[in-house]
Amino acid sequence: MNRYEQIMNRVEVPAELLAAVLEEHREQEYWRAQKRSGRGKAVAKFALSVTKAAVMVAVFCLCFVFSLQVVAGNIPEVYQLLYQISPRTAQFFMPVQKVSENNGIRMEVVSAYIHDNVAEVYITMEDLEGERIDGTIDLYDSYSIHRPFSAIGHCQRVGFDEITGKATFLIRVSEWGDQKIQGDKMTFLVREFMSHETEYEYLPVNADLTGAKREPELIRTWINGLGRGRVRGEEGEEILREEIRVLAPAQGRPIELVSESGEAVVLEEVELSGMAWSDGLLRIQLRILGAFENDHHGYLQLVDEKGELVDYLYSPSWLEKENGSYTTYQEFVFRVGEEELEKYSLAAHLWITGEHVEGPWRVTFPLEAAKE
Repeated sequence: MNRYEQIMNRVEVPAELLAAVLEEHREQEYWRAQKRSGRGKAVAKFALSVTKAAVMVAVFCLCFVFSLQVVAGNIPEVYQLLYQISPRTAQFFMPVQKVSENNGIRMEVVSAYIHDNVAEVYITMEDLEGERIDGTIDLYDSYSIHRPFSAIGHCQRVGFDEITGKATFLIRVSEWGDQKIQGDKMTFLVREFMSHETEYEYLPVNADLTGAKREPELIRTWINGLGRGRVRGEEGEEILREEIRVLAPAQGRPIELVSESGEAVVLEEVELSGMAWSDGLLRIQLRILGAFENDHHGYLQLVDEKGELVDYLYSPSWLEKENGSYTTYQEFVFRVGEEELEKYSLAAHLWITGEHVEGPWRVTFPLEAAKE
């Protein structure tokens, strides 16, 4: 046994501390999913339960066993925690790695240059095993841009090559002040992506609005998203000041759309789980299965006798835990008289994702000045 192995055998990282670190990581992932399910709506931010002192102890213990560069490069949880404490330190010890392969997907840095006050980085992703990547690939807000300086950064898909099967993304970072960032390293992390998305644009829904239930059971629940729709002015503020109640979810049925050719399109991923009228309001509820895993989403509108689309007043969304996983519910509320129900029909605009691929993939690269 060499000296390195003897050191490893003598040093033991407290199991309770590492368990707390991992639990913290899981909690953050949960709240990230909560935010995504709201389609951009703000949710309560999760406060770190592990103090910086405890984090430093965990990092120190691990770094005593391994070199800091090995720890930062190979233990994602430790790197994430170190980055929260000191981004510059975390990035300094991250080894350069311009290619990342996992789960048959390859992510590669094509270029990373500074142009004036903007850093532009081009990244490609390709499937080495099949065709899970296409022109609809979406990183699903699962990416992180880590840099050792304060700045504004975002990433967007800018192209897809049908021949090579490569998707290209552009990362833009700006507004870092007077700092000299040439030679600094950035890390780009992708946890998962969605692809093969199908859009169903304003297709009629096979539903009889006159059959809406009267005197429905309304419940209070924790709303994590609220689309305002036509809610405007004093009337809107009065509606939103009241405590929002929703339909008690019932046994749903897959939503059935009518294609332009007149054929029925049944979507198993989205169910009609409630439709009721009371007090001048028509409520239509959707149950979206696998919304966390696949980012299925959309909205409903009414269609009047002239064929004009009518927006909803507001649309609350929330989560229910079912069979050990979370399901998204979304309700669309319209102001319409009971005698007018027969004058309207229902239309849906939905996006259904076909592929969900998990990583993660992580690349680290230096920023260089653009060549003249």
